[in-house]
Amino acid sequence: MEQSTGDFTGSPAPCTAKSLTGLPSTAPAGGLSRRAGDRAVDQRGGQRAAVGEWARVVLAAEWTAEPPLPAGPGPDGWKGTTGYLRSVLADLTFTIEDIVVDDDRVAVRHVTTGKQVAELLGIPPTGRQIAIRASDYHRIEGGRIVRSWHLEDYYGVVQQLGQ
Repeated sequence: MEQSTGDFTGSPAPCTAKSLTGLPSTAPAGGLSRRAGDRAVDQRGGQRAAVGEWARVVLAAEWTAEPPLPAGPGPDGWKGTTGYLRSVLADLTFTIEDIVVDDDRVAVRHVTTGKQVAELLGIPPTGRQIAIRASDYHRIEGGRIVRSWHLEDYYGVVQQLGQ
């Protein structure tokens, strides 16, 4: 899979995502993954999508996450969470490293990077560049993500922040 750059947030910070053109569209999640990848825009081509637009295209209105997001469920919860991350991490980037599709399930391994400019995990701003490694597992219904399970490497983040 090729990498391309883009931005889920509508701001200049880059997002890289592997091209999803090789995914099978016959699996229920395959078409959604391709659509999500297409929305993970190619900045070199000038296409951009705001996080709210991306969330409405990919997430079901009743979407929930485990653990629950502090900003709440649904596309607005996703938008609030990404807004929080942008306030904590300057120069925010999001890189999708792997995507696996199996019937109505999609697994995504990704890394979020940025410079810590506000309190994160109870740690005051350090100005350090950090990488937050994470994995998400999504369940698809009706062509949209209805539920996500999210795991982050907080231990690695705390170490990077010098704690």
